[in-house]
Amino acid sequence: MQFRLLAATATAALVASAAVAQDRTVTIASWVGSYQKAQSEALFKPAAAATGIVVREETYGGMSDVRLQVQTGAVTLDIVASGSGSAARAGAEGLLEELDYSVIDVSTFYPTLYMSFCVGGDVFSTVYAWNTETYGDAGPQNWADFWDVEKFPGSRGLSRQGCGRTGTRADGRRRAARGRLQGARLRERYPARDRQDPRAEA
Repeated sequence: MQFRLLAATATAALVASAAVAQDRTVTIASWVGSYQKAQSEALFKPAAAATGIVVREETYGGMSDVRLQVQTGAVTLDIVASGSGSAARAGAEGLLEELDYSVIDVSTFYPTLYMSFCVGGDVFSTVYAWNTETYGDAGPQNWADFWDVEKFPGSRGLSRQGCGRTGTRADGRRRAARGRLQGARLRERYPARDRQDPRAEA
């Protein structure tokens, strides 16, 4: 038995899942906390009300939980929140079912927001900002400036994920090249990521 997965979630996927859920019940697993609470209020509850499907919410620890359920034959989840990369890898591993776009309406979606094993539900960006009391309107104009601790001394604040992305952008690498690098290889090839200079405190 496999999963039907959706990255975040959308009403259309719940409708599709209803076709295979004889008891009209769908179990969705997400990341708990404020993120899942927001999903529940904005997506899960309205979808349940609109379709008449009972939506049961669970939490999970990622695709390792999916793998364990599939391998043991004890699958309890229908939809899980996941990044598109994790979904693609899990799909290639045979852990997920392909989504049936003959019953999922994506006519109003951007083409890059749906794939074989997931439908996008989150859109986000990484941006930079600066203290205008320090730099006025002449702050960093790109990610290379952001990492230039000589030109712009001072503390930086970044998530771990954002640190890698901005470091590779600072070095002018293309998205495709960035995607093939992880961990030590990323740090070795793109030293901007590891500019943990005391003047930057990133």
